[in-house]
Parts: sequence; structure tokens; C-alpha cells
Amino acid sequence: MHGGRPGKLARNMPICIIQSCYIPWRGFFDLIGRCEEYVIYDSVQYSKGHWHNRNRIKTANGVKWLTIPVETAGRLNQSISEVKVTKSWADKHRHTLELACKNAPFFK
Repeated sequence: MHGGRPGKLARNMPICIIQSCYIPWRGFFDLIGRCEEYVIYDSVQYSKGHWHNRNRIKTANGVKWLTIPVETAGRLNQSISEVKVTKSWADKHRHTLELACKNAPFFK
């Protein structure tokens, strides 16, 4: 803890509180780098069609969506922290990213 008393934060300490997202935007790490504390705000309601479980990448064939499959049927009031992944997705996403970025400088 910061600020002298346990459980209390320093008055002027920069804090970053952000909802989770899949593949953070470019300025995300800069924002975190300027803060003393980073908080993942995942107790709020999950939003279907939001950036929590999907994002876009540029490919040679145009924009491609990468979406982590999650359970939403009958669960639209669930919090972000309660969302369940419904099937494997990481290998497919890694392959798509490799194809999209393989010719970029410093890829290897």
C-alpha cells in the first residue's frame, strides 16, 4: 500500500482503472506506465459486441476480427469476471497473427 496508513492510497498517486479488453490499444501500455497502481475493473456488466473479447487486426486481405468465443446465452447480466470461454481459440488467433505479421520488421 502507499501513503502511510495501510489500506489507504496516497492522495496524489496516479491510478489507472480500466475494463479489460482483448489486444489492448496502442496507448494502453503508456497509460499503465504513467500510473502507480493499475486496476482491472471487471466487476461491471459484460457488454456483448464490445472489446472485452474481440478486436480487429490489419491483414494483407483487409481487416480481420479476432473473437474469443464466450457464453452469453441467458447470461447478458453477467459481470466481466464471470464470463466463460466456450471453446479453444488461442491457436487459431496465434496462427492468424503470425500470417498477418510475418513480414513485419522485427517479427522474429
